Amino acid sequence: MSDTSETVTLSRAEYEALIERLEEAEDLATVAAAEAREAVLGKEKARADYLPIELVRRLSAGEHPVRVWRAHRGLTREALAAAAGIVRPSSRAVLRLITSSNLVGCSIGRSAGFAPLRIFPT
Repeated sequence: MSDTSETVTLSRAEYEALIERLEEAEDLATVAAAEAREAVLGKEKARADYLPIELVRRLSAGEHPVRVWRAHRGLTREALAAAAGIVRPSSRAVLRLITSSNLVGCSIGRSAGFAPLRIFPT
């Protein structure tokens, strides 16, 4: 490693070791935060929004997140629409509305029992 007053030059190995340590520190901080949350809320309540691996795989495969969370919560499209305050829509209209990517942060996501802003990029 060379050092000047304004710059530091690292070898590729030093850089990769630094990145590895940073990622490890981030992982440890995430685990510590999860453990602290579990200590406050209790393990069952803290993990209520965790998804089983099969649902994570569905999300990773590209299935729409609202559909996956709706199924996880045991809601039909109609029940989700009712919980979101949509009165007597047709099933097709509900499906289009629920799977629309413009619904980030709306009442439909809250009705499905999750915080959509944590799931969808904005």
